[in-house]
Amino acid sequence: MKRLNVESVDQHICGTVWTSRLSQQLMEEISYNIGPRPPGSKAMKEAQKYLAANLEKLEAVNVHTEPVPVLAWQDAPSELELISPRKRSYESVQCVHSASSSLTAPLWDAGTASQEDLDRIGRRVEGAVLLIGGHTISGVKYVPLPQQVQWISERGAAGILLGSMYQVAGCPAIELATVKKSALPVLGISYEAARELSSAAQREALKVRIKSTGESFQTRCSNLTAEIGPSKGGCESILLGAHLDSFHLNPGSLDNLTGVVTLMEVVRALAPLQAHFKRRLVVVIYTGEEYGFVGSLSYVRRHVQELDSIRFVFNMDTLFPATAEGVAVMWSPEMKEYIQSGFCQTQRRVDVRNLFCMSSDYLPFLLEGIPAARPADWQNSMPVWSHTAMDTPDKIHFDWLRMNAMTFAQLLARMLIDTRPLPAKRKSPAEVESLLAEEQVTEAIRSFGLLA
Repeated sequence: MKRLNVESVDQHICGTVWTSRLSQQLMEEISYNIGPRPPGSKAMKEAQKYLAANLEKLEAVNVHTEPVPVLAWQDAPSELELISPRKRSYESVQCVHSASSSLTAPLWDAGTASQEDLDRIGRRVEGAVLLIGGHTISGVKYVPLPQQVQWISERGAAGILLGSMYQVAGCPAIELATVKKSALPVLGISYEAARELSSAAQREALKVRIKSTGESFQTRCSNLTAEIGPSKGGCESILLGAHLDSFHLNPGSLDNLTGVVTLMEVVRALAPLQAHFKRRLVVVIYTGEEYGFVGSLSYVRRHVQELDSIRFVFNMDTLFPATAEGVAVMWSPEMKEYIQSGFCQTQRRVDVRNLFCMSSDYLPFLLEGIPAARPADWQNSMPVWSHTAMDTPDKIHFDWLRMNAMTFAQLLARMLIDTRPLPAKRKSPAEVESLLAEEQVTEAIRSFGLLA
């Protein structure tokens, strides 16, 4: 077999990606003809079937689905009305897994819903509806919404209004309130509505009426998996993943069809090179990332006997121009240096940093000690319509996807063809526990049900 040189690999990848129309075809078919893909929905199954057929065309093998139990969500209309000192109605969306309820209560602005903010309100929290800002960074500590909901519930509040982080005119937040059924109703409202209510709450006493009727229910969904490269037993593997699911009412084009179709472009570019692979590329298209990483958690539990052979996890979630220029590597300084060296060979200027993140499907693998990385936005330039009904395909430029696909296909090609051992080392449970404590995220991760 003729040995490949890196120049020919790069030429093949760039030419293949730049001339491809696969991204556009996949994006338009899934966005326009299939639509939002909540876990357990008919649309999710249709999108998986469509992608499976395309993976087989791309010469992937062992293309199949694996069942995932999910707590799914039946959306229903919600109501929010300011009733005192004046009357006004606001558009709202009931957050996933929050309680059905009908109540009238005082409204207090709880800011970031940190413990300090809740202490400031004190006993007035009891029986009140709290206005909060959603996922926040409090100091150096990431505070996810499920943890905020837990804190607020423990303080005796009656309900929550969640202002959208995304400054899209008139679009309420669509978020996961908790990974289990919540005792509290949580209604998402727009960024503007939250600012208006916050400003009013600083000046006068407010009272609101809220009504929510959505329900959680248990069902099954699945992950879609495939492979390219060596099939012999005991072979090392690199896992490339992206989540397909979206919230209800959310077409999910940015989050995360950009990740899914870029993954498919990477597979398309790498498949002709697989005779030269020294490692297997395992492809996983997850369900349930938006519902608390249930698809990736299920994969880890299902494949526990194979985790030692997974040397590295690369996860694609919400891609745009800046993510083609950055990589966050978690818990492996050696892999950070290896990846940086690989990009130097491609002559691409990619800023590779060691930075722990806990916002996507690599997290269950990290908790098993497996090093992981993701494309990263160091410019803080993520488009503002993620997790809203405005996340539609007309806003996606296909050059964004080509840029990301070329960059990361070149990186993965080097990792798959390299005859040297990868520097990634799996951490022990004690090392994982220590790293979580160092990052101050143990309680936050526990709120997603990922830790005992």
